[in-house]
Amino acid sequence: MRWHDYELDSEIFKSNEDLTLCRSEKVLVETNKGALVVAIKNKERKAGYVFVGHGRLLVDAIVETERGAFGKTIDRELNEPFLMLGNKEEIGQSLSPAGSDDLARIGLKHEEFLEKGQNLLDSLSKKRTDCALDCSSEFKGSVFAFPANEGGLDSLIVKDSKLVYAAKDMVFLSNRDKSILTNSGQVVFSSDGRSICVGKPHMSHTCC
Repeated sequence: MRWHDYELDSEIFKSNEDLTLCRSEKVLVETNKGALVVAIKNKERKAGYVFVGHGRLLVDAIVETERGAFGKTIDRELNEPFLMLGNKEEIGQSLSPAGSDDLARIGLKHEEFLEKGQNLLDSLSKKRTDCALDCSSEFKGSVFAFPANEGGLDSLIVKDSKLVYAAKDMVFLSNRDKSILTNSGQVVFSSDGRSICVGKPHMSHTCC
């Protein structure tokens, strides 16, 4: 699947209920009833959505080791547009066309929302740092992109028990009992109760 095959739809919808976009032991992504939504298409087929409303991102990016816990919990409000690829059929059943009142409530004009959505899609296509972002239609997980506070994008990839969270200051990978955390010149590995820390020492329960 090539990135130039992705395109933003022109019709804007709203969510008819609170939406849980991703939930697992370590991840939660949700947005509120009334959030504005526009579809992302790939060769006329829905591939995902851009959302804007009041949502939440929660990632348990903590690695337990014999020396203590390293990492941090990512807990942030999602008030800016963010992008999701995947989980398209289930979400589509919870949407209805948005009206001018819905756009006014969010504080965006039709063209402004579409422009922000297109900017997200363009930024993600330029990033392309994770192989899963160029996956084929057989990929059954979810890919998220969130605007970072310092510019650029934070990304989250979830498929079954596997997750990858990548931000400017950290990368966290997890699969069942195996975790890898990189941050500030340090790498922490944890697998089946055993762990290795390489790099600068840091205090427990801080970003390592």
